[in-house]
Amino acid sequence: MSLVGLLNKLSIFSRPKGQQKCHPNGLDKKAVLHNSYIREAKGYLSFGDPKGIVHSVHFYPRENGSESYFTGSTPFSAIILGNILRRNGYSFPNLNKLESSLNGETHKFSFDIGIALAGGNSDGNGWDVSLNVPLVKDLIEQLSEKNVNFDIPCFIPLGNLGVKSSKDSSYGLSFVFRAGIPVSAPQFRYSKKPITFNSLDESGMPIECEDGARSIIGPTEAGLYGVSVYSNGNIVLYSDLDVCLGNGRMAFVKENKCIVL
Repeated sequence: MSLVGLLNKLSIFSRPKGQQKCHPNGLDKKAVLHNSYIREAKGYLSFGDPKGIVHSVHFYPRENGSESYFTGSTPFSAIILGNILRRNGYSFPNLNKLESSLNGETHKFSFDIGIALAGGNSDGNGWDVSLNVPLVKDLIEQLSEKNVNFDIPCFIPLGNLGVKSSKDSSYGLSFVFRAGIPVSAPQFRYSKKPITFNSLDESGMPIECEDGARSIIGPTEAGLYGVSVYSNGNIVLYSDLDVCLGNGRMAFVKENKCIVL
């Protein structure tokens, strides 16, 4: 299903009197979505809040009978859209659920699945953070205030996060820890030798093994990373959080059905 079709079907656009419904070939220039909005302009789809635009992705309208879609997922854009769709019963799948729902089609695209505190020696002692430092400090402060125990390296799924404005972050954004417990993720440690896996556990985390068919392209310096599953099935930790992959897509589940946007 296309993003436009999904939003129209859910009727979650809040429109001033007389404003047109979403056009099938694209979104309204200013479609107000509860307390958020989505704008389409010059090939980009911008997610915003009452204070202003917070993130953009490439948008491809319906053409020659094909569905409209967007590409270039980042943790920020995925979380913002996920929080909007959560009101209508949609949620982020873990990697295990994603791959089983798509019957292998996940290898056609790349998907952001969460963020990680990782890198360096990752032993939690003298962890010398050098990447995305303001985001790390802010997130650790939130976890401490909530008395949440966590290890380093650890993984936090997108569904446990929100997004807020930040003057300290180079992105102008920071993460909000909403709920849950960070998952201990020794697989995301720094390693000179590739860490490989063949399968996932029930929580969707890779089960490390020798000479596996899939790899974890891990971190180097200590800091906060986005975590994505690439089109070749590998899991990649990346530090530039506003770089959009051309084939990056977003996936959500509802009642055991998976949709890709």
